[in-house]
Amino acid sequence: FEDIVQSATQKRSPHLIVYYLNELVASFHSYYTQYSRTNPILGSEPNTLAARLILVQALRQVIRNALTLLGVSAPDRMESPSESDDDV
Repeated sequence: FEDIVQSATQKRSPHLIVYYLNELVASFHSYYTQYSRTNPILGSEPNTLAARLILVQALRQVIRNALTLLGVSAPDRMESPSESDDDV
């Protein structure tokens, strides 16, 4: 990620960060899909669980850092619209 940020900065090409994020998320999606079919993603062994949680935390941090650099906000969760918003 650091290399991508450095390259994007030097080239003044923020889209390189977006491309990186797209590839990163696609890779994780493949990984998640592979394990969710054969075996729960978190696994049953404590070491497997710990390793996968660390992976998810690292992924979350990289995504958060990249979006911050791009000036994009990312809520921790999606809120459902309130009833008053429907009246507008």
